[in-house]
Amino acid sequence: MGEFDGHFQTENIPPFIEAVDWYLEKVIVTPDQFAALSAEMRRLAFTAARVYEADQLLAVYDALTAAIYQGGTYAEFSKAVRGILTNPHHRRTVFNTNVMSAYGAGHWEQAQATKALRPWATFRAVIDGRTSPGCYRLNGVTMPLDHPYVRANWTPRHHN
Repeated sequence: MGEFDGHFQTENIPPFIEAVDWYLEKVIVTPDQFAALSAEMRRLAFTAARVYEADQLLAVYDALTAAIYQGGTYAEFSKAVRGILTNPHHRRTVFNTNVMSAYGAGHWEQAQATKALRPWATFRAVIDGRTSPGCYRLNGVTMPLDHPYVRANWTPRHHN
């Protein structure tokens, strides 16, 4: 067996279908259209702040779809949309928000499908320099999956 070269082979990993399905249900809207929607309808919509042209919104949506479907990296997404999302911090926020929201929705679907076998949820925060006090306090907390607090605080809880 050879030494690990630092690269994982990802071409045979199936897509996270629950995450992909959730993301593909979104309707592309402009930021102005998004602002006019109710909170409930916003969950069904995709937009990117400061991107007003339909073709550019579609390009960002497509790059995110590829990242979610193929397990793509931020670097790949960034390269694809650099001309549209010119601010690197904004680009990172758009990527993280959409990919983590899709993964969170996919994990919720999986948790619901296996609830009879695993009726508990444990909150796991990424503990780094950006961890909010609320996420830090919740790290490691286990609650029944059906508890309203679990659904209200399912990841991602907030931006970055």
